[in-house]
Formats: sequence, C-alpha cells, structure tokens
Amino acid sequence: MKAETPEGHITDYERAVCYYTLPKVTSPLTYGLLIAYAICVLEAIAALVYGLVTNNETWTIAGAAALGGIVVFGMIAFTVRALLNDLHRRAALAAAKSVPDSTETDDIPDPFAGHVLLQRPINIGADVFACVTKTDTIAYYVEVKRYNKHWRVSSAQDEFLFEVVVEQDLLRPRVFGGPPMRLGVFADNKKIAAIVRYNTLRAAVVDVFTVVPSPEQYVIKNDCIYFADRLIGRIYVLRNKLYLDVESEHAVPGILGHFMTMR
Repeated sequence: MKAETPEGHITDYERAVCYYTLPKVTSPLTYGLLIAYAICVLEAIAALVYGLVTNNETWTIAGAAALGGIVVFGMIAFTVRALLNDLHRRAALAAAKSVPDSTETDDIPDPFAGHVLLQRPINIGADVFACVTKTDTIAYYVEVKRYNKHWRVSSAQDEFLFEVVVEQDLLRPRVFGGPPMRLGVFADNKKIAAIVRYNTLRAAVVDVFTVVPSPEQYVIKNDCIYFADRLIGRIYVLRNKLYLDVESEHAVPGILGHFMTMR
C-alpha cells in the first residue's frame, strides 16, 4: 500500500507557538463587530430607499453615498484585519523557527507530555495517505474510498481500525465545495462516533459525539478542541501540513476521524 507521507520537522518551540500563541495573536470576527457593521449598512439602505420612495434627491444621494462608503470601508477594514492576523502569525512562527529543540539535559518541563502529535498533508493527491508522528513514524493509513464521502482507516500494520462515512450533507451547494455536515464513524459494523460540522457567524464549530467506549461530547471551535469546557487539543496548519495535537486519552476515533477527513 502506497501513501503520501508528509516531510519536514516541527520544532518544540513552533509547536508551542501553534498551540498556545497563535489563537491569542489572531483576532477572529466577533458578533459585536458584525452586528455593528450590519446596522450601518441597513441604515444606509434605509436612507436610500426613503429617498427613492419620497423622490427626495437629498436623501437618495446621501443614502447612496453612505452605502458606497460603508461597503468600501468594510472591505478595507476586513482586509486589513486579515492582513494583520497573517502578519502576527508569520512573525510568531518566524521567531519560533530559529529556536532549537530542547534536549534531555535541559531542565525544562515538557508542556506536551501525554500529548499525541499527528501530521498529514493538507492537499491529498493520492487514494491513500499517511498520518505520521513527530518522528515521522507512520501511525495511520487513510484510504479514500470515495472522494469526500468515505474513508477507511488502518494501523501502520494495515489492520483495519474504523471507517468514516458521510451520513448527511445538508444544503451544501456543490459549486462551493466544503466539508460534509454530518459524518458517522463505524467499526465492527457498529457506529462508534458521530461528527457534526456547521458554521456560525463567529466560528466554525464541530461537535464530536462518542458512543464507544462511553458517551462523551467534544466541541471544536476554530480548531481548538474542548472537553467539558477544557482545552485538550488543537488542530493547526504549518508549512502545508495539517497537525492534530491532543491529549493522548482524547485521541479517540471521533477526533481522529474529523482530523483525517478535513479539507
């Protein structure tokens, strides 16, 4: 079985920056900001409509000018926000890249003791790809049975572990692509987990419900993984690789299945 195996190395400091720093230096859009912008747009539209209905040239011109100005301002503001986020991210990673890995002789506690770190390609160019550890040891093979519909997961020894299948694809326009909305995780012909993906104005949210070995729920918001309101893992991108960094006890098929089927 051939698979795409990601290459490269993530340093200890880069890992710490991706896990702890990047969520703090990048500012996601908030409900307050979006609502304030929407109110400004609606007020400008209302002024324009009022001017058109009453045939009032002053209100019409003022409304049209305000609407155009608000739209342009919004485009500039959101673009600048995205550029600043990217600049902060690049600066943090550039500083981390030059820091060498710690050694066993360094008297520094490992903040990731008890964590599992997996990486996989972002762009899948083969029917089979590998998820590997920090030491480039293959941990899982993922076979794409049907593109964006069905995945089969095996161990490094090619032993079947579980499969992920799309169960429901809710109102997703094919022209825009995007991930499926609901997936099921199966093993031994039994459903062992469910993955539900949806988007909100504030964040991309994923609910992961495990059935085996016990019913549990995980929530993933903007790629931060929470269990009982506690951060237990992160999913992040570095040098065209996708990483799953999670506490080992929570590396359950539902979490793994979400990570392996992300696009």
